[in-house]
Amino acid sequence: MARFESLRAVTAATLVEELGQPTRILGDPERRISILASLDEAGADTLCFLKADATDPHRRLAPARAASVVMADGGEPVDDLAGERTLILVPDPRRYFIRAFQHLIGIEPPQEPGIHAGAHVHPEAEIAPDASVGPGTSIEAGVSVGAGCVIHGGARLYSGTRIGARVVVQANTVLGAVGQSYERDDDGEFLLMPHFAGIRIGDDARIGANSTIVRGTLQDTEIGAASVLGNHVNVGHNVIIGQRSHIGAGSIVCGSSRLGDDCWLSPGVIIKSVALGNNVMVGTGAVVTK
Repeated sequence: MARFESLRAVTAATLVEELGQPTRILGDPERRISILASLDEAGADTLCFLKADATDPHRRLAPARAASVVMADGGEPVDDLAGERTLILVPDPRRYFIRAFQHLIGIEPPQEPGIHAGAHVHPEAEIAPDASVGPGTSIEAGVSVGAGCVIHGGARLYSGTRIGARVVVQANTVLGAVGQSYERDDDGEFLLMPHFAGIRIGDDARIGANSTIVRGTLQDTEIGAASVLGNHVNVGHNVIIGQRSHIGAGSIVCGSSRLGDDCWLSPGVIIKSVALGNNVMVGTGAVVTK
């Protein structure tokens, strides 16, 4: 059963007060919450949620007879759905449940701080004492990893990579590889632009598994604070990504591209060395060339 124990038990009323989001409570506000789960796994002391567009709510709520349920406050009467359960009525149930989960449990399973015995970390690398470095990770000299970071197993961090605080780097990701900034010489031979700069990753960023961020040529590649890269993402040399931007799985951001703050790239997008402003959304599989 997929049931997740809270780090501390609270009442529905306490949770609502601590999250500070607009809500209404129907039913017992003192109902205890110590478990978070899906509707199908709900039981006593459980918090779960019903999607805003769910059909047949009576049937969907049947397993959650003694639970606290986050559901949409659409203005229609829902008193008949309360019964033995407590309803926390909010504008967006899924987002509220995510906030509750992070508040009571965290954003992901906690990792022990320290460097795993199976990792290779150069003595001249700077690793914060409370950072976690997983097995099989390789970190070169000239790398800095900030407080509270989690570097999962198999990652490779090349010299010149500087990571802020509370950054999560998922498994097998490569930070600081040399990219494909090639020209052809007169005789047809490839000329590779030297990649002598590095990478800067802002606080609270998240880098997905099997992703690659290429080091800069003459200036650093930059990932802004609280930005998120999905799995299998490739970010080219000299790219600058603003704060709180989302790069979907399998996307390619070619060298020297610029993304502003609060952008959203859906999966499989290619950005071909162009500049995007703030709050730009790009649909799945799109290729942006100008």
